[in-house]
Amino acid sequence: MSGDQKHHGKDASLRERAERQLISQGPSQASREHWDAKRLLHELEVHQIELSMQYDELVQTKQNLLAEMTWKDELVDWLAHSSQPSGEPFFERLARYLARALSVDFVCIDRLEGNGLTAKTLAVWCDGGFQDNVVYSLKDTPCGDVVGKAVCCFPARVRHLFPKDEVLQDLKAEGYLGVTLWSHLHEPIGLIAVISRTPLKDFQMSRSLLSIIATRAASELERVTAEEALRASEANFRSYYELGLIGMALASLGKRWLQCNDCLCELLGYPREELLQLSWSELTHPDDREADDRELERVILGEAEGYTLDKRFIRKNGSIVHTVFSVRCIRDRVGTPHHFVALVLDISYRKEAEASIRAIELQLHQNQKLESLGVLAGGIAHDFNNILGIIIGYCSLMELNPGDTRMYLPEIVKAAERAGGLCQQMLAYAGKVRVSSSTFSLSELVREVAGMLKTTLKHNVTLTKRVPSDFPSVTGDASQIRQVVMNLILNAAEAIGTEQGEIRVTLRHAVLTAGEPEFDYGGQAVPAGSYLLLEVADNGCGMDEETRARVFEPFYTTKFAGRGLGMSAVLGIMKAHRGALQLETESGRGTSFRVYLPVSGASEAVAAVEPTPPQSVEPWRGEGCVLLADDEEHVLLVVRTMLTALGFSVIEAVNGQDALEKYRIHAREISLVVADLGMPVMDGYQLIRELKSLRPDLPIVVSSGFGDAEVAASIPREQIVGVVCKPYTFEQLREVLRCATTQGAEPLFSGTQGTPAPTP
Repeated sequence: MSGDQKHHGKDASLRERAERQLISQGPSQASREHWDAKRLLHELEVHQIELSMQYDELVQTKQNLLAEMTWKDELVDWLAHSSQPSGEPFFERLARYLARALSVDFVCIDRLEGNGLTAKTLAVWCDGGFQDNVVYSLKDTPCGDVVGKAVCCFPARVRHLFPKDEVLQDLKAEGYLGVTLWSHLHEPIGLIAVISRTPLKDFQMSRSLLSIIATRAASELERVTAEEALRASEANFRSYYELGLIGMALASLGKRWLQCNDCLCELLGYPREELLQLSWSELTHPDDREADDRELERVILGEAEGYTLDKRFIRKNGSIVHTVFSVRCIRDRVGTPHHFVALVLDISYRKEAEASIRAIELQLHQNQKLESLGVLAGGIAHDFNNILGIIIGYCSLMELNPGDTRMYLPEIVKAAERAGGLCQQMLAYAGKVRVSSSTFSLSELVREVAGMLKTTLKHNVTLTKRVPSDFPSVTGDASQIRQVVMNLILNAAEAIGTEQGEIRVTLRHAVLTAGEPEFDYGGQAVPAGSYLLLEVADNGCGMDEETRARVFEPFYTTKFAGRGLGMSAVLGIMKAHRGALQLETESGRGTSFRVYLPVSGASEAVAAVEPTPPQSVEPWRGEGCVLLADDEEHVLLVVRTMLTALGFSVIEAVNGQDALEKYRIHAREISLVVADLGMPVMDGYQLIRELKSLRPDLPIVVSSGFGDAEVAASIPREQIVGVVCKPYTFEQLREVLRCATTQGAEPLFSGTQGTPAPTP
């Protein structure tokens, strides 16, 4: 519809209203005869009334415009001054202004909390004054209808629409107008509500004013909320900063302290004023500076935002404090490093705890060693007492019946040889047996041992083997490897017990690399190389964790006592052969032992091949004077008798110092020295060095109970001409001394080579 049409319609309405008013005044007093004049007069009167009505409307419009201009001017003025400092809080000023501008009895400005179902009042104006702020539920209130909407208006009867709202009932409210306050993310954060005891009249103007004011109020509410959050954050940070749990500081790019809390001052032992004159680099332990500087450079270059490391600081008093040091870089808007934030945590207590744990572990290890030593001593005592019982028993019988000496002597010799074999087991357990080295076929040895044992196993045990014959040879002591195979098979048979079971013996070639290592029973990596892998597996009872942890202890057994060192000796033999041993077991499911032996050429030869002494047609006899040094009186007596029987004269010494002094006196007479190693005052090692310094070409034979592997590892080969290992026989001593005194003969290493019995 055009503007002219609207104007025409308005004129028609005015005319109709004017005519009705004229008719209501009654008939004119003018003459009926002058109808045309009357008609004209009527029209003039109608126009007069129209003009009067238009005037009234213009006056009202002018008043409305003036009123609108007034509240808008007041609003603009209020908004212009709202940001200026004032003694009255913003929201109270706003509530006072709205009450006056809208002529209402009650104004409430709220902040929404939680999930938006509750509100906390920021200002409450009621009947010319402010009331205390409260937190209330929006349920069953008109404010609940406001949230999420632009404007909510109830011009009249609002208390009847919300009968559960006590505030509306107390106010006897009629009109209600509310508006939501929106954040810059368009989320509802608050609301403004105005309430009147009379119905709202010009609520359009009120809606407009509230809509405009809501934007400013929302902005102020966001600012206030942000400031409160910032103050809370600062308060929290300050409380953390001064709490004393951790050292905190700001530092320059040159690592100089800019700010620091009391905890850091206390930790480093400096007053704050002194500490702020130093850099953290000056207080860092010299050994930790390089790592610290390296990490800091990565941060400055932008390769990392920060770093954390364990480092030591030097306190003012010179003491060391262990810390965890964390650094983060604060950058400006363009990413340039500005300063550092550093956290310093005292971990001295942790270091002390770790040291205590290490001490406890060391003590536990010592206790375990003592326990193992006790088991070892008990087992050795048990077996040696049995052997000594045999020897003493036969000696007693010889006293009773001297004529039966030849019958009892072989039994005494056998018992002594058993004692020597037990000593060899102990040396094998320690990995100090000397390997009589030769190259042999492990395939043939395994088949030989398996074939021999197959006939002795119980009928409930099945022995199967997969042992190809085309494998490389190995270098080592065949008798000791035979002992290992026997031990493993017999242990497997005893693990099966009386149940039906199977023992599987498998031999295969294995090449180990550093990239894919294998690990032995103790978790150590097996060196890379070429190996023959012997596996002996059974489906017997298996081992629990306790048994597995103790299976390599000397004399440990789950069966019965008196079987020697068993698996501990196997382990020692493998060490002597530079091999490895693996163990897999599960209680109730069986056990698998895997033995790794280096193939010939894959590692250094373990030892030189023991030469076969030439056979003499006539028993060899010596000549000259022998210096015999040993701290055991009975050993001196026996060996002196043997040497005398061989044709030597003997000078005895009870320790190394005694032997050295007697050599200086009888140097021209002495042509050979036989010396023990473990002597008091001066041991055999030092004696050999002293004698060689006096006479480099003096022949020296070592008589030792340590085992020839220990001798070979401890004494240079060129310093001695032979080794005879205790216990030894007359013939063994004869052969060693023959080689020692025969020009051009290879030095001989000899002694009892007992074969320990297998044991689980």
